[in-house]
Amino acid sequence: MYMINSVSDEDIPNFLTPHSFIQTLRSTESLISTNERESYIVIGFRGTNEVLDIIIALFGGHIAGPYGPSGNIQKEAGLVCSGFNRNLQYEVYEWMRRELKMLIDKHPTYDVYITGHSLGGALSILSTELALDFPEKNITCVTFGAPRCTQNEFKMWKRREIPNCSIWNIVYGADPVARVPASWRGYTHAGHLIQLEEDGATAYFQNTGDHIYEGIPSEWNDRRGSITANHIIQVYKEYFETKSFTDPLKYYVDDFLRKSDDINCHHINLLANIMMMR
Repeated sequence: MYMINSVSDEDIPNFLTPHSFIQTLRSTESLISTNERESYIVIGFRGTNEVLDIIIALFGGHIAGPYGPSGNIQKEAGLVCSGFNRNLQYEVYEWMRRELKMLIDKHPTYDVYITGHSLGGALSILSTELALDFPEKNITCVTFGAPRCTQNEFKMWKRREIPNCSIWNIVYGADPVARVPASWRGYTHAGHLIQLEEDGATAYFQNTGDHIYEGIPSEWNDRRGSITANHIIQVYKEYFETKSFTDPLKYYVDDFLRKSDDINCHHINLLANIMMMR
């Protein structure tokens, strides 16, 4: 959730120890760090910090292509946003896998998290292929205001092939970036979705629900607020600092919305570390 430009950047929070940073020609930026106190490794992708990036997320990036690098396509994962996949697989993935292996060898008991805001969230989701290389590790992907970047085949492939990986998409209010590309193009959020509102938070199982849990309501896709009021990272950060951490009984969730539940939310004991990784 931080705008980092190097392993020595002063914006790196003091509870993280930075290990490696990459910035590619396509402006993809990622930082790999550890937290010795909480025993985890975190791969963070730069969030959206330019209006042009947000416009691309809203109106572009919907062209679908196969998932994975050209020499190792995961055909059963279906189609994903080709631009995001290209930026990740051809510029970052091998660096990320190499650095992660070094840290896992050094800290074999550490948990692994992958996170990012906006476009960084999309890259985080596509990075979950790392779970294939490290089947012994539980890998948790947490995104904030990420655009859709996968289709339903990816969700099924992930649940079948990398059960050691979980994906949590956190969306505030009417964040417009989280609602593109349009669902009628075949795109859906992989993993679970946590909707943050001013009056509470709700968790939706696998985004679409099942015979026990509710999926997101049909009107969810039609909500399109302003970027400033719903998408920028400061909005998410302020929500956690002023609501989730101060009133967890109301602004955290510890279960998915069930078909027999109302929309009121529950107390959390599950996602405190996942969402802010403290």
